[in-house]
Amino acid sequence: MAAGTDPSPPNAAQRARPVAAAAQRRKDGLVAAGFSGNAVRDVRAGSPDRWGRRSSMFIATMYSYGMDDDCVGVDGIRGCMGVFLTYRPALYAIHLPDNTPQRNDMGRNAFVNFIQQQIPGLQVNDARLYGVVNGANRPSALNELTRFCEDLGIPRFTFARLRKNLGAEGAQQDAAAVLCEYIPHKRDCRLKYKRADDANWTERAGTVRTGFYFNNSFDTIYSVNSRLLNQTGWIVVDDNNSSIMVVPA
Repeated sequence: MAAGTDPSPPNAAQRARPVAAAAQRRKDGLVAAGFSGNAVRDVRAGSPDRWGRRSSMFIATMYSYGMDDDCVGVDGIRGCMGVFLTYRPALYAIHLPDNTPQRNDMGRNAFVNFIQQQIPGLQVNDARLYGVVNGANRPSALNELTRFCEDLGIPRFTFARLRKNLGAEGAQQDAAAVLCEYIPHKRDCRLKYKRADDANWTERAGTVRTGFYFNNSFDTIYSVNSRLLNQTGWIVVDDNNSSIMVVPA
């Protein structure tokens, strides 16, 4: 999450392109999930950023993965891990429950295949991989993230272990929702989190997930992802509340 240069604000045509593309992807996903009528016609991107663009959002529920141009996240991790990849400037996310090594490998393989399909000419030095876990949970996280990097050819990853603001510290901290949002004027991303129970979601408003790598028989509440109803109260991940390290693969 290094600082970058602050380019000039985009012009109207530049602003319109990613907004239209994000809205169309959301509509296509809704149609694929079986929705029609106003549920599709009324799709809009989310709240405006500082240049007046409309931002969208993909939230990964358990075993799911997907992408968005503006913001991705995972909801409700305790033993689970959220993995995020950023690349020029699209964002990708997967929610990995703590399971058997074979099941965890299944999630990694699904996400790696998804990235390779979306970015066939991936320039690895331009890609950034992040892993976030909650408290003392997921001792295997560093090894798992190293495997992600090896499979994708990415030379390093950033790892964050959330330590504060989630109740009693340790393995039984409250479940956390985590966001990874793109910051256009820095050409970088920012991680934020809060207690999952304090996150307010509006259903059927966010970007639809690309798929599940396991257990895809969830109720319809999981078939179309949510967008945040209120984006206040989120805590930026930093050295004051988390253990953060950059790890060479």
